[in-house]
Amino acid sequence: MRYGVQCASDTTLKDSRSEPDCTRPLLAPPAPNVEPPSPTSDAPISKRHVLSRSQKSSSECFSVNFEVGDESTWENELFYPAMRGITLHDALANQSELRSIDLNNCDAWLQDRDSNTNTLINFTQDTANLVGRHIRITGKNT
Repeated sequence: MRYGVQCASDTTLKDSRSEPDCTRPLLAPPAPNVEPPSPTSDAPISKRHVLSRSQKSSSECFSVNFEVGDESTWENELFYPAMRGITLHDALANQSELRSIDLNNCDAWLQDRDSNTNTLINFTQDTANLVGRHIRITGKNT
């Protein structure tokens, strides 16, 4: 008969028909030495300000002055979000109702502040094309 020599430190199988030694406990691999980030660390935390759903950057808005109705509000410049698919009439409807202004009796003027010129525009104008522009709402000249 043949006898095999077994080494106590040998972790391989004894032969092809045997099973591994299950009496030895399994050891977990060593954990890496990484410290979790703590709020008390001295490292500066860099966070970029993200606009909330209700905030818009100024590059996505247009401004409007209503120069009809109560004269005390004529200097109030209002900002509206410029969005594709929303007409100028739709964008101004709520504010004009609050001020009791009928937009059918008004004109919308695109004001170019650099050249100091005004261009009559339609209330069916898509507001996406008005980004960064200023609109004056005046009563129709009859």
